[in-house]
Amino acid sequence: MGVRGGALLENLGEVSLEARPAPGADLTSVRAIGRLIAIRVRRVASVADVDRVHADILRAMGPSSAADRIACTDCRAAPPLPPGVVDAWSRGMRELNHRIERSAMLVDTGSAMFTLQAERAVRCAGKAERRLFTDPDVLLRWLDGLLVEGERAELRRFLSRSADS
Repeated sequence: MGVRGGALLENLGEVSLEARPAPGADLTSVRAIGRLIAIRVRRVASVADVDRVHADILRAMGPSSAADRIACTDCRAAPPLPPGVVDAWSRGMRELNHRIERSAMLVDTGSAMFTLQAERAVRCAGKAERRLFTDPDVLLRWLDGLLVEGERAELRRFLSRSADS
């Protein structure tokens, strides 16, 4: 017993066909530029979202096992996290510690709850080379000496874009 084409819709009456984003779509973006991994977090609503971001970061890092990656995460547009997500997030960071030379996370001071959650995640990740920033210029200075010119230029572009783009 099968339903062809739109026959199922005809039988359901009025149905909204509004497009919905695929699970995980537009929640984050992860991009590798040389050794730099640029991560923009817009929303992380579940442990499954954390797992997707973690998998994206692993893909961006590539096969090398050297601790030579520089991570920059822009969380300025992220709302507070639901319960259980902070623990999964810090666990994911700990699993990547051996691949990270230095990591910077940018947060918006206007979101006190998210900032507290991010501070906890970074602290629980247990790596002194992971730091939280509220000022993009201070973050740039902290990462600058580790990056080559192309990576530096991309980091500046990445941080200058709107947190919502």
